Amino acid sequence: LPQLQLDTTGEQYIPAGEVASGFTFYNRTKWAWGQTYQLAPFQLTRAYTGTPSAGQTHNVSFRLDWGDVAPPRGFFLDGSTGEVLIRIPSDATLDLTARLMVDAPDTLSAVAANISFQMLPADVDNPNAVGPGGTACLNGGTKTDTADGETEFDGNYQCLCASGFSGNNCQTDIVAAAATSSNDSSSTIMYSTVGALLGVLVLLVGVARHLVHRARRRPVDMAVLQDE
Repeated sequence: LPQLQLDTTGEQYIPAGEVASGFTFYNRTKWAWGQTYQLAPFQLTRAYTGTPSAGQTHNVSFRLDWGDVAPPRGFFLDGSTGEVLIRIPSDATLDLTARLMVDAPDTLSAVAANISFQMLPADVDNPNAVGPGGTACLNGGTKTDTADGETEFDGNYQCLCASGFSGNNCQTDIVAAAATSSNDSSSTIMYSTVGALLGVLVLLVGVARHLVHRARRRPVDMAVLQDE
């Protein structure tokens, strides 16, 4: 039987929400528990046998070949387009490789892609992952991460804070911090006012002492005293 040949265009199998140049379908190897991945149809321009210029074009269908392993649950393939819907089970501990096959009558099947499936919990679901500074999210903060196929499995996550809290780990109570700041400002104003009043009082005391001192040193007119 003749070998089926494939002409393809563009990036293949880009998971929804991911950047084409970063993680195409056959480059991604890690898949998160409990997530659903919708993969675009395979960009097949032509399937043929013979020479590229004068070969015979064939209508094809797609299938996933798991080798000697039973097909895992959660995989749905559109055989006419190669589009795949994957629902990763939340308890999967599988590390599998599948081949996306292209079939045509009376030909040897062609391999469109070799796909690795390492199914594991993302950082937000991994009890061994840690937040910023090795600390968990506090005060009702929610774990969050970048679902790009790599960062979401690096053992670290970020914290999305609930209303009223801030900080890398949501450790700061915004209301309490504002109240403390307001009290500090009030105390500063009070201390400044008291300090100013004390300064004025010291100045008045100094003026009074100066006047008393001058009065004591004033010359006495003895003639006036004798007349009296």
